[in-house]
Amino acid sequence: MPKPEAPDAKAKPEPKKKVKNDPRLVAAARELRDRWLERVNGDPSALLSHGKYDVRKELVAPEYEVMPPGDPKVKRPCLPETLGLIGFHAVHKTASRPQWIWTSFEHVKNVPDKDEVAANKFDGRYNFFKANCNGDCPTPNATPPQPWDPDPALQLRFRKDDSFKSQIVRETPLTDAAKNMNKIFHSMLQGTVWENYMLISTQWPSAFGCTSLHAQSLDAPAPKTDFLKQPDMNCSPAPTYLANSTLETYSQGDIPLASSSCIACHGNAVSFQMRPSNPKPGEVHLNQSDFTFMLEKAQ
Repeated sequence: MPKPEAPDAKAKPEPKKKVKNDPRLVAAARELRDRWLERVNGDPSALLSHGKYDVRKELVAPEYEVMPPGDPKVKRPCLPETLGLIGFHAVHKTASRPQWIWTSFEHVKNVPDKDEVAANKFDGRYNFFKANCNGDCPTPNATPPQPWDPDPALQLRFRKDDSFKSQIVRETPLTDAAKNMNKIFHSMLQGTVWENYMLISTQWPSAFGCTSLHAQSLDAPAPKTDFLKQPDMNCSPAPTYLANSTLETYSQGDIPLASSSCIACHGNAVSFQMRPSNPKPGEVHLNQSDFTFMLEKAQ
């Protein structure tokens, strides 16, 4: 019987096989933006007993433009609070949709649709709308009076005079498709807090040919979109407008360049930088933030 050969200590490992850049293998990025409520019907303890909110105990640090009374040494308070989830955007980026896909959800008891208000058809109490104001109702979707100058001594209250009350209405009613989708998922989520949340809508870049255009230069920064050849970097969002009553409260509607659109707004996170004093011919200066504002405060 022949003697087996000893392994060659100098044998080179087999070269790794190159994996093609298959879009199906690209890990999708996700981003979550949410809004929380500190009390139900004026009662901060009701969130725990209510049983219809996703509840978290968190530390809240209010953000002030200038720390009153203007002294930078004044420490921003860090407040322990019990919070209930009332609205959120779930954002999902894929290899073929670099503008991301934007889906918005709200608590079912936030506000009524404007059609329900017009028909005087309400479903109990709401978090941000008073149905029985008896003719003395605040103006719907009116912004709070200025100045907006919260005082750390007031903790999460914005002003000493709390006489102003918001009367928020959803300007764009849910579509029949969204209502049907909610009905299906509510039946699957019975017995959990999540049956008290509903889909508002989903916005996506609808011009598929636009989303596949990329810069020819290998030096172009990610996501390698071509700013010179693509006049519409948003790639025709559909629907054109999308607003969450808790996140884009005062910019709801369908006014071009003014009303809320997730993709159109976050497209502003991609902008030109200031040119240097001695620019090179044909040089383009871009500050690509990939449709997210999260990086603007990164340190």
